[in-house]
Amino acid sequence: MKKTVFLLLIFTFFMTSIDVKGLYQDFYEFSDYELHISRARNENDDAGYHIVKSGANAFETDFIIEGYTLYLNNVKEVNGNHIFYGYSHEDNGETYYDPFLLVLDSDGSVVFSCTEDFGDIEAVYDVVEIDNVILVHYVRSEAVYHDIEFKDNIFITYDLNYNEIERMTSTVNVRSSSSNENLYLYNLDYDDDFEGAISSDLQVISETDMLDISPDEIFHDNLTLLFINEALLNDELVSNGLYIDYPGIYELTYNDYEYSFTVNPIITGVENLGVYAGAVTPYVSSGNTYLNNDIYMSGTEIIEPGTYKLKVEGVNDYKKEVEFTITSNIDGVLHNQTYVEDVDISFNGDGYLNSAFIQSPYTISGNGDYILKIQGAGNYLETYYFNITEEEDESTVIDFIQKYDVVFLAVVVIAGGIILKKK
Repeated sequence: MKKTVFLLLIFTFFMTSIDVKGLYQDFYEFSDYELHISRARNENDDAGYHIVKSGANAFETDFIIEGYTLYLNNVKEVNGNHIFYGYSHEDNGETYYDPFLLVLDSDGSVVFSCTEDFGDIEAVYDVVEIDNVILVHYVRSEAVYHDIEFKDNIFITYDLNYNEIERMTSTVNVRSSSSNENLYLYNLDYDDDFEGAISSDLQVISETDMLDISPDEIFHDNLTLLFINEALLNDELVSNGLYIDYPGIYELTYNDYEYSFTVNPIITGVENLGVYAGAVTPYVSSGNTYLNNDIYMSGTEIIEPGTYKLKVEGVNDYKKEVEFTITSNIDGVLHNQTYVEDVDISFNGDGYLNSAFIQSPYTISGNGDYILKIQGAGNYLETYYFNITEEEDESTVIDFIQKYDVVFLAVVVIAGGIILKKK
């Protein structure tokens, strides 16, 4: 143990006793900028780093923490920020090394920094973004006789503003790691396969886990499948999880087990067999979409009256259809009605009055029988039969009798009653 501490002290002496910017310089190259990092020191002999960014959003800054000596392991770009991480030594600290984490934005301003002491000897092993969450992997070690031995891992998740979400510990000894959009993957024995992974909600994914899919389950819009290593999706090789947001019929083989499921698109704005009096605007989340067999762009307004079939096609001959109708929303006339005055009508679509084309609004005048047809998409047709009969001013004898027959009947009854009384 004494030998280990002595070597650490010698190492610390050589790392902190030289006060020259630019010495021990590291160079990191990214897509449109470069980072040059060298040692820097303040007046109290605390050692940090001098950071120079060249290229896009160039800046130059020093980062030193009062009372600390910082040791850098790696630099990464995560969610547009520059992440510097490694370990630190605090003067008169309770433990010899604590983790060191620094986050600078693209302009060099400090977003977050951390030297939290977890009670033993710690360092930051890796920092990744998965599923819109920042995951930081801390490794904790402890002194055992004359050696420093691995103790456990501490995984902490942060939101994109570096507010802590949750943390967990794990005793697996990670030898190497990688990440994709949904998983932080780790290897325990240096081979080509991963033994486990961590999700954004700190769930541990094992290579022997079964997938949480019921037989012939139906998902809507999208789904995320978390697994490690290789699988077959519709006979195509996939690995380390899946995100599916395209409609279709799917078959997945993983660990010699077959899963079948369907992904449906989300369709809003219309319902199957719905009838609408005005324009509609269907929205389709994904898939090849057709309206009455013509290509349809989601979010396009449909105005014309008609019968419509909205069809979505996807993987493995997947089809989903929604049928609906838009009426002419006619106003002013009813079927099989008689009118004694001019008829004012309004409607949507193409109108034909006794086979002559008319446009809305339209006034129909003159005695006669009429046939109004309104045509729309998909062989849509509305038909109205009606007539107009203007009321005549002159009254006939029959009209007079019909109008006053009740009065005549009353007179006859009264007169008959008087005669009978006299007798």
